Amino acid sequence: MTQPLLGQRSRGELIAELYDRHAAGLFAYCHDQLGDPGSAAAALVAVLTAVPDIEPPRAALYAFARREIHLRDVVHAPPAADADPVSAFVERVLRDLRPHQREVLYLSGVCEMDTSELSWVLDVAADTADELTVSACRRFAQSLSLALASARVPDHLAEVFGALSVAPVRDVLVRAPWATPPAALRTLALGSPSAPP
Repeated sequence: MTQPLLGQRSRGELIAELYDRHAAGLFAYCHDQLGDPGSAAAALVAVLTAVPDIEPPRAALYAFARREIHLRDVVHAPPAADADPVSAFVERVLRDLRPHQREVLYLSGVCEMDTSELSWVLDVAADTADELTVSACRRFAQSLSLALASARVPDHLAEVFGALSVAPVRDVLVRAPWATPPAALRTLALGSPSAPP
């Protein structure tokens, strides 16, 4: 491997830096949409091994991840069994939404993408991205309100569940048990034989 010229990062360093900065979010996004950790890992590796030699914007990584998601089969996995009751409740509410609504909520709420980033990832106009965000947030708030009204909450969790009804959507979304990449995935992504030279 040749040394980079003029202080530029090598491709391996670029991929490592992108992994460290974006892997958790990209993996959670892929896992949420695909439902399977193996497929999510494969999609993440495909995204990172296909990056150009210059650092792409975050939205470009998510747009490429979205294309990878659409190339793969969706698996309907059961909810996480080890989640705390509040996280499990939020996950159930999210699972009742359509996949595109969860996608918009994750990107806008958890990743905190602005309108321009969201429109890039979803490949829609900025005003459409805004409308999708408003619609998804409204639907989530309605579903959350209905679920809270019918939930049987233990006394020791009443205050936490009560806070869910008044908390901003973003604060509720971060309570969901978003998947994290397995430890071995970093090694796989950085040492992938399919990575271009």
